[in-house]
Amino acid sequence: MHLIKLLRILKAVADELNKLTDEYNKTLEEVKAAKEEEAKNPPKKEEPTPEAPKEKTEAEKAAEAKAEADAKVAELEKKLLEATTKVDEATTKADKRSCWCKQLLKLQKKLQLIKLKPMQKLN
Repeated sequence: MHLIKLLRILKAVADELNKLTDEYNKTLEEVKAAKEEEAKNPPKKEEPTPEAPKEKTEAEKAAEAKAEADAKVAELEKKLLEATTKVDEATTKADKRSCWCKQLLKLQKKLQLIKLKPMQKLN
């Protein structure tokens, strides 16, 4: 039950990571295009008035978007690592339970062979 939930979380994280990766790649292409455009047509140097706030260039806007996407990717990678750890722990726990169940079945068969009553299930 927990393993299924963890796998669903893991899939959702992977889907979100793929989406953000696509956004990151698109933003990266926009940054490159903006830099090429600025190289072809350098902006005219004008003295900005002290009162007017400086307007961001397309490259700056794209760089900010890239930084935000990077932060989201890092956060999702952290969540993915946590989910993976939980899945590994659940798998290990399930393997241990499986091992104990197999040993219990072997013991029950041995008890039946020597004509003793089988053990009650342990809960």
